[in-house]
Amino acid sequence: MGNSWSARSLAANLILGQTGFDTKEEPETCMSIRGQVKKRELILVNTPDLLVPNMSQYKLTKHIETCRRYSAPGPHVFLLVLQPETFTEEDNVRLCRILECFNERPFDYSLVLLAPPTQGAVGVRANYMDRTDRTASEDMVKKCRGHFSFSKNTKQSELLKQLDILLDIKGQRVSSDTFVDSTTSDGQVSGSAYRIILVGKDEEKKIRIGNLVVGQSGTHFQKQTDKICVVTHGEWKGSSVTVVKTSNFFSMSQETIKEEMKTCVSFCEPGPNVLLLLVKPSSFNLKKRQTLNFIFSLFKEDAFKVSMVVRTHDERNCSSVIQLIEDCDAKQYNMYENDERTLMKKVWNIIRDNRGAFLTLADDIKPEPHQMRPPLNLVLVGNRGAEKTLAAKSILSKTDLLPASTSSKCVKHEAEVCGHWLSVLQMPPLYRKPPEEVMEESFRCVSLCDPEGVHAFILVLPVAPLTDEDKGELQTIQDTFGHRVKDFIMILFTVDSDPAAPPVLNFIKETKEIQELCQSCGGRYFVLNVKNKMQIPQLLKFVDKKRESYTTKTHANAQTEKYRKLQEENQDLKLKKNSTSK
Repeated sequence: MGNSWSARSLAANLILGQTGFDTKEEPETCMSIRGQVKKRELILVNTPDLLVPNMSQYKLTKHIETCRRYSAPGPHVFLLVLQPETFTEEDNVRLCRILECFNERPFDYSLVLLAPPTQGAVGVRANYMDRTDRTASEDMVKKCRGHFSFSKNTKQSELLKQLDILLDIKGQRVSSDTFVDSTTSDGQVSGSAYRIILVGKDEEKKIRIGNLVVGQSGTHFQKQTDKICVVTHGEWKGSSVTVVKTSNFFSMSQETIKEEMKTCVSFCEPGPNVLLLLVKPSSFNLKKRQTLNFIFSLFKEDAFKVSMVVRTHDERNCSSVIQLIEDCDAKQYNMYENDERTLMKKVWNIIRDNRGAFLTLADDIKPEPHQMRPPLNLVLVGNRGAEKTLAAKSILSKTDLLPASTSSKCVKHEAEVCGHWLSVLQMPPLYRKPPEEVMEESFRCVSLCDPEGVHAFILVLPVAPLTDEDKGELQTIQDTFGHRVKDFIMILFTVDSDPAAPPVLNFIKETKEIQELCQSCGGRYFVLNVKNKMQIPQLLKFVDKKRESYTTKTHANAQTEKYRKLQEENQDLKLKKNSTSK
């Protein structure tokens, strides 16, 4: 945070060791960059100017919530990047108030970075250091753990040393609990703060309550054609949320329920700390109660302690529901209220009252250690939004994904497919976009695949002649991600009929441009009938042959290589100019 975007971005870029933030153009929202620095995972959150006098309290609160979300479960350090000659007493007061929104003692975690003087104010730094009267910057320095003056020539190691000094003193993250005071000594929750399993018969109601829980911050559940367990993630007031939507246990055999519950618990490790039991008050009969009792018997702990009844309809409770609510210690929520805050407060109370306790499966039904195959991260690229969406729907067996064309940002979808935990990212077209937008979106895409990295960049095309946009998109991807990306690109041709039909195969084999394109990607291509789910295991097996991945480190190396080539080209141009002038 601080009073100069260019200074904040300069400091962040020095820490990263690369140009991650544009020092000239200030965005209207917080930006976050994740990368490897000296073998450590680092997340830098850069705020817009929060010290603007006329900023509304609502807007300021939104920015603070975004900062919390990007640094969840909490930041280790506040870097206060100050331009001393323009940092006023009003700025000082405003910055103190903002910091206190995070914690009661934020200055224990704060380091002041004094920016170099702006043009025309070269003597200010010396005057600032020599003055005996108290300035706003000096007041902030005295409040914080330390300060450091930097410039564009400052070495990365010098800044990292200052961070290490502060981390050695404090070590832990800043606490920013939402519903309880930050000094509360209640039990701490490991993993996602909220790990919720939804149990119920009505698919639509489970989707609605799950999407209410993750709110606008997470990926929403979609209607499923297959009866499978699905997980999604979101955030609530800076805390991470995992929601697992079960299939209809009430129509399964006991053996099938056991297998399904293994999968559900594996999706919210180390175990769920809340069970939401969706019941229709007038039709929750004795048979359903017996099924629920069997589900609860699969856990070592008393599942009723972490369970809450969610009434799906405004109806009179039958005797079975009255007894169930009593067994859950009167914990209930009326779904028709549709109040996210009320629901999440009740969920938090369950976690707090149980001091973060969670459910674990009984020893005889725990999943085998090698049951799940390694996760796969696939990035769908290309200029054809409709084809990318069709491919994503087919791979994930989801029918209601939003079209890629509706978002200018990378969209991530997740599901368990063929024994893999599968992430499919739909990247927006990069061709003809401004360089800074291409850089930001490409890095964001790779970051979303951390820590495993990207296993395949899949260029999605129809079986049709290539357009200039198709060629430009591939070239932009190769230029942006560097020469190593060619090892991870494959072509996916989408059809809605027989992929082995002679017209399809002949077009691919006999079209010169298509053959050249396939050869440039190492001959890796696959023809997918988007209506045939039987091909998906074959496609994933095709991708899974190569267990290497493209990571944020690979991306950083690509940008360094690109910068070096640009310098060499500029040097060649200068030499040619000089030789011509002679």
